[in-house]
Amino acid sequence: MSVTNLILFIALVGRVASYNEVVLKPWQTNLTTNSGTAVALGSLTTNSRMMAAAGNILYFWFRANRLYFDSPGQQVSLSITILDAKISRSGINVAVIGNTTKLYFLAKQSDNYTLTQTIELTVLPTALTWGFNSQTLMVGLSNGSITVFTRQPKS
Repeated sequence: MSVTNLILFIALVGRVASYNEVVLKPWQTNLTTNSGTAVALGSLTTNSRMMAAAGNILYFWFRANRLYFDSPGQQVSLSITILDAKISRSGINVAVIGNTTKLYFLAKQSDNYTLTQTIELTVLPTALTWGFNSQTLMVGLSNGSITVFTRQPKS
């Protein structure tokens, strides 16, 4: 390896190492859930909307004009204790599981989320995640099986 290439290599490694050195600092601390410990958190890839789930309530905060998230945000109450909730990457839908065999599906209508569908599952759901395209939802069940749902227009 020539001296020039070695110098370029060292400069490149030093630049990558310094770029990867980051520190997390508090940015906003006034967002709270008034219904207990947060069990699920999520945000959009555009970072314009955040979600938290605690107790039986989903909290949604909107970030306007690249400023802080609004507080208080929208609250949606369900008749279950929420165990997990996932907001889709598109931000249009939210899937929720709790202490029942039901899967709850919320959709963003205008700027608010509304419960649009409740699906009875055969066994207790244990985990869920949205696919990268926000069109598929995988739900893990307590019997070891996984059910995949797809978003389809109403007919």
